[in-house]
Amino acid sequence: MSHSHNHLFGPFHTKRANRSRMKKLFITTGTLIFVFMVIEFVGGYLSKSLALMADASHMLTDFVSVMLALVGILLSSLPPNPQKTYGYTRGEIIISLLNSVFLIFICLFIVYEAFVRFYHPQIVNPKLMLPVAIAGLIINFIVMYLFHRAESHSGGTIHHHHSHHHESTTTPSTKQKKASKNLLLESAYLHFLTDTLGSVVAIIVAITIYYTSWYIVDPILSIILVLMILHSTVKVITQSCHILMEGTPINLEAKEIEKYLEKNVAGLLDVHHIHLWSLNEEDHLISLHAVIDKNYQFDDVIENITKILKHEFHLVSITIQAESENRCLDNIN
Repeated sequence: MSHSHNHLFGPFHTKRANRSRMKKLFITTGTLIFVFMVIEFVGGYLSKSLALMADASHMLTDFVSVMLALVGILLSSLPPNPQKTYGYTRGEIIISLLNSVFLIFICLFIVYEAFVRFYHPQIVNPKLMLPVAIAGLIINFIVMYLFHRAESHSGGTIHHHHSHHHESTTTPSTKQKKASKNLLLESAYLHFLTDTLGSVVAIIVAITIYYTSWYIVDPILSIILVLMILHSTVKVITQSCHILMEGTPINLEAKEIEKYLEKNVAGLLDVHHIHLWSLNEEDHLISLHAVIDKNYQFDDVIENITKILKHEFHLVSITIQAESENRCLDNIN
């Protein structure tokens, strides 16, 4: 006997308001980034500052990221259909991966330019570079504020429910509760934090060159900036690949779920063949086999399992294959 519950459509529906807010946020920040990106490119070119050009290049990737994020939001808002039964929410992950790979190529170009300048230093105009870098810092602070406010008001896209199970005082690990954050906004906020550091680097370069004429500091700090960028980029690539490879969500553990269910569900003898995976950073799915005591009603046990998986572990799609004792359906030839 098998029993399946699909809870995808509820969470997807509740995300519509968040998606609308996020679209407005990305359009606003995208406009700010694009305008200043042009200013910074011109300022970096005229002042011959690699640090300023590096930061402008990173802002270019930010602008591309914002545009791709808008595409991802539009894709993920499309409803499921017979050909795409889970919808297009994975589009967000694919776009994140492509954007991160693009950012790595930008970083490699900046490193190449930095090494060229080690051997052939170029004169930098700090008087032009400094005001542009300060303006960049202000723009980044504005963008960070907008993202921080959006994140604090979004309330997350996964809603936490209070469990009504009183069989045990044991609760899932606190790391699962972190899933309530909107990870897209959180990662974007961290991304723009890196931009802010880039503007700070450019300001330091301008001041240092103005007082010391140490032009070598420009490529040195540019490489440091690249390392900061790569740190966050590699993390995004790793997480994206993990999701695309159907990896277990980082905030869930199969053994933990197995022990919690066996301890808290009356009539459940054993749980096995647990598979956990994600559609994106927030929507996690599970399938499992449940061995149920013949003295209990199968439907009641399945319902209790589903409630726990939904309310305690915040899984959006739950598929349960119910089995009698000593009869695993996977062994059927």
